[in-house]
Amino acid sequence: MALKKAKNFNYEVKETLATLSNTETETTELRIVSYNNYKPKLDLHKWEIKDNKEKMLRGLTLTNEEAIKLLEALQKYFKKPKED
Repeated sequence: MALKKAKNFNYEVKETLATLSNTETETTELRIVSYNNYKPKLDLHKWEIKDNKEKMLRGLTLTNEEAIKLLEALQKYFKKPKED
């Protein structure tokens, strides 16, 4: 994928892992992204889609270690008995 420039930094989307939501104007996607040519990280962001162009909106970037801790917390949360 192509290197893209944004205000004060650049990023390259290495892989899209999942699209979590999708509307006509926005998507929420889990991707592998390299920022400023550094080691790629897991990236969960909203993206605005306008005139066939993407604009990065709110989001979260995680190292592999942070993502593993998040996965463990989510697994623990979903194994809990549901409260009414």
